[in-house]
Amino acid sequence: MIKLLKYIFTVMIVTVSVGCSVAESRTSTLSSIVDFGDPNSKQFIQHLNSLSKNSNQVVNITQLGDSHSAADFFTGEFRTLMQQKYGNAGIGWVTPVAIKGQSHAGVSWKTKNWNVLSSRTLSNLDFPMGGFIAKPTKDVATIQLMPKNAGNKNWQVQLTVKALKNSPNLLNIYDANDKKIDINYSSKSNVWQTISFITKAPFSIKATSDIEIGGIWLTRHQQSGVIVSSIATNGAKQTIWQKWGPNWLNELSASKSDLIILEYGTNESFDETLDANAYRKNLVKNIRQIRKSSPNSVILLMTPPDTMLNEKSFPKSFAKVMSIQKQVAKSEKTLFWDWQLAMGGPHSIKDWRKRGLARPDLVHQTLQGYKESARIFYADLNEFIKKNS
Repeated sequence: MIKLLKYIFTVMIVTVSVGCSVAESRTSTLSSIVDFGDPNSKQFIQHLNSLSKNSNQVVNITQLGDSHSAADFFTGEFRTLMQQKYGNAGIGWVTPVAIKGQSHAGVSWKTKNWNVLSSRTLSNLDFPMGGFIAKPTKDVATIQLMPKNAGNKNWQVQLTVKALKNSPNLLNIYDANDKKIDINYSSKSNVWQTISFITKAPFSIKATSDIEIGGIWLTRHQQSGVIVSSIATNGAKQTIWQKWGPNWLNELSASKSDLIILEYGTNESFDETLDANAYRKNLVKNIRQIRKSSPNSVILLMTPPDTMLNEKSFPKSFAKVMSIQKQVAKSEKTLFWDWQLAMGGPHSIKDWRKRGLARPDLVHQTLQGYKESARIFYADLNEFIKKNS
């Protein structure tokens, strides 16, 4: 009997390994990406397949979420895997300065004289997409942005800025050789604007106290491939969008994202007074807003990972959130990925903790855990593309 089991196990390993890389092999046979009728899924698949044939285009993937995305462990590994297969077109959206408790796998910052305003803790401000504003604390403030493994290639940079008054020389950009870059920028008072320029990295931003900076897009100039952006905030619920200014969806639209992933729900699941009807209505409204502003984007609803309140029970509203997300994915015809199922189902977080893949809080994963989750998602996405090509 033992020999037979050993033989079956060996055959299973060989079967999984043949014909695909380790990263693309199905690390979980339970999970899959379900298409509930997204009108743009075939177009998204066609774009990815054409990239694998070396066509000259870029596929943008944007993930909006909470702390599971904010550390860029999950999205960073997913970005690496996608770019290894389809080509590296850049880093995507990043915060204007480093955010305490968050990180990014592809970039680092050196800053002087900046304060960060966050939509997580503040309301009634005109927050841009992402919900962060970098505001100078003195009349001369500097940011040096350093993409990792930048090489000697040119970067296309898009900078979201808002002048607090009309004045010249509010903002100056310097390239890797500290040479000033000419930028086409005519400031409009109290309006978020986008400044675009091309430079080698690292580059520096020098600003006066009369300007604010939102998100920054970093793409490789004239380079085909995939971009994976993580737009996330620790502790966020999807209602955080209601704190962002009315034009943030235009920023998302301008990114021309082929796939928009919504990764929220963990913080809602801990809300013991969660109004299920209000939560459903808000989720539907958000999806429809994206459909209107980004009509060519595929939308994917990603559930929370397996999460436990303690050793025996789930958070009070966890089942409610999971159920509503699946219902809304069906009614709004989006893609759907069950992260809990991908981990092994209910209570799997305890097994992940034993394996060093989850933290003691039974909510968050370790670096290796998020990488494992990203590998499962990547494998499921490749399986989805293969089945529907």
